[in-house]
Amino acid sequence: ITGSHAPSTAIIEKAREANISIITTPHDSFTASRLIIQSIPVGYVMIKDNLVTFSTDELVEDVKKVMIDTRYRSYPVIGVNGKVLGAVSRYHLISNYKKKIIQVDHNERSQSVDGLEEAEILEIIDHHRVADIQTSGPLYFRSEPIGSTSTIVGKCFFENGIRPSRQAAGLLCGAIISDTLLFRSPTCT
Repeated sequence: ITGSHAPSTAIIEKAREANISIITTPHDSFTASRLIIQSIPVGYVMIKDNLVTFSTDELVEDVKKVMIDTRYRSYPVIGVNGKVLGAVSRYHLISNYKKKIIQVDHNERSQSVDGLEEAEILEIIDHHRVADIQTSGPLYFRSEPIGSTSTIVGKCFFENGIRPSRQAAGLLCGAIISDTLLFRSPTCT
């Protein structure tokens, strides 16, 4: 429908019943017909075979490797149901993406994961001495002179009004027993 005219409710209903789409434009009929002739369906220019796609569970490092070997601007991301959920582009991967890390029960570089230098450390929760970790920005650091970091994690639950699940409480309890050598460690609190 040209000239910014709005179709009546009756026309919209008849189009819906016949499964017909309605397109409106502010252009006059002549201009609209010229634009339609110049329009090319995306199906004529899209790549249909050997598509390079990624799934939502692929690791960013693996995606980077594929992008280095291919030269597309963006890539579709497919969900488990086979539907396109979005797109990822080279820009997303070069725009200062860093893995985010929370270190628990240690703050020494020698005890950390490989690649820590490229990561952003958000928090450190520990009960050991302060060691040689350096960060590029401020972070939350919590260290207490107690027998187990799991005690600190448990405190965090309760300080935030959260009751840990049975499974989480069991894991924390097991870690406390292990870290305190069955409550016989001199650091046991």
